Amino acid sequence: MGTTLIIGCWGDPRYDAVKYEYGGHVIRSHTSIFAVAQSLAPNGDVKVLVLIPSTLYLHPSMYGDEEFTPGELSYAEFADKIRERVLNHLRNAWVDTEFDSKWLNKDDDTFVVAPATMKYRGSGNVYVDMQAPINLYGAYTYMTVLRKLRELGDISEVIMDITHGLNYMPTMMLRYASLAVYTYVITSSTEKLTVKIVDSEPYTPQLRDYDITLGIRDVSAENLGKAYSLCKALSMLSINTVGTLNEAVRKSGLVALDALHNGTHTTTATTHKRGTGLA
Repeated sequence: MGTTLIIGCWGDPRYDAVKYEYGGHVIRSHTSIFAVAQSLAPNGDVKVLVLIPSTLYLHPSMYGDEEFTPGELSYAEFADKIRERVLNHLRNAWVDTEFDSKWLNKDDDTFVVAPATMKYRGSGNVYVDMQAPINLYGAYTYMTVLRKLRELGDISEVIMDITHGLNYMPTMMLRYASLAVYTYVITSSTEKLTVKIVDSEPYTPQLRDYDITLGIRDVSAENLGKAYSLCKALSMLSINTVGTLNEAVRKSGLVALDALHNGTHTTTATTHKRGTGLA
């Protein structure tokens, strides 16, 4: 039996701890993706990939009132700073849940920072304007997921958790992670691979005082073969002429972000100070 890869996206990860149920297992966690992972872990090799948004840079939830220090960073440096800040924060904030600590302390590439777009007031009363195109988030997801699949090799199942994430993020993750899976099946020796989409029952802070269990359910499931995956990939890319998959992906413009993924693209955050009356 091969590896199960669970993919999910986060927005602002100040999630309350609740009990989740998946596959007959009840797990208390701050995030559904860890609940799914822990439910499946006793049955085989499970890997997790979480997309952290770059818009957590200087976000008050992670940085408090820390002063902003201007400067220019490569995307790799920029992403490393956000990743470490977020993980350090959550390791302290989520100590009340046993299994969250387990997954947060993984020393592999469980957490990656995806370029996102948003305007918000950051720490130190700094106005942050992340101007990355929305499809950049999708392109980065595509490359990251495809590389992860190729790195792991023996994949038997991919689960995409759309419970969390801000606005466009679950949609973009689902579309481009799916495309990455189709690409992987077509271009690898894998003959079959199961893909599931899961989602949790909704939660609101008004439920904090109640002992509830949120069900995580399979929204859909597909058993992929090479021919089916090729048709799906070409359909998603809206390619009318049949060519190699690499040519199709190149036409879609996704591989243009390869330099960004490798950290050779220099990014400067657009920020400026405003008065204390900033809304």
